[in-house]
Amino acid sequence: FQVNAAWPNEQIISFSGTSASAPFVSGSIAALMSQDKRLSAFQASQLLLTHSNEAGVMGPDAEFGIGTLDLGRAMLADTPDIVDPAIASTYYVPPTTGTSNGSTHVIIENRGTSTLGNIPVEVTINSVTRQYYVNQLQAGEAKLIEIPTDHIRSSALGELSIEAKLRPNESIQDLRQDNNARSLNLDLNSELIP
Repeated sequence: FQVNAAWPNEQIISFSGTSASAPFVSGSIAALMSQDKRLSAFQASQLLLTHSNEAGVMGPDAEFGIGTLDLGRAMLADTPDIVDPAIASTYYVPPTTGTSNGSTHVIIENRGTSTLGNIPVEVTINSVTRQYYVNQLQAGEAKLIEIPTDHIRSSALGELSIEAKLRPNESIQDLRQDNNARSLNLDLNSELIP
């Protein structure tokens, strides 16, 4: 993620890192404390950490830490019956030495406040589509679907195309449908790490 910021001579610059994220985190803590006057800065920061969105590989990682900031999710944390399943991340893990299969990882996260069940997930890898189901997902929980992926076939194509989509029941009132799909196209001659 990068932030666009003003620069001298009416220019815009994109940058990332703690200098870019600190104002967003500070502002989010202030917003939470403004919403609930009983919260300390520490309690507000813990609320943000608890309700951050999974990103990158499953769990804490060097690139995304414990996830990405989601102020809206933190502000709605005490609101019951929110339904918001999400495709949090898709990435490819190349094969280890002596094996021909890599693995496609799709992370599904429940960003709502209700337990979800029987969530259909459609994953297409190089034009081959398969259906998976996540049986149960508690509020705030994330689960990994790991799919063996033929690295040799993908290498012959020169690329790896991954598309993951949630297919929730149409009667469900999903808070944010814009996070129900994620795609990734990799040039297998370049870096493969998420």
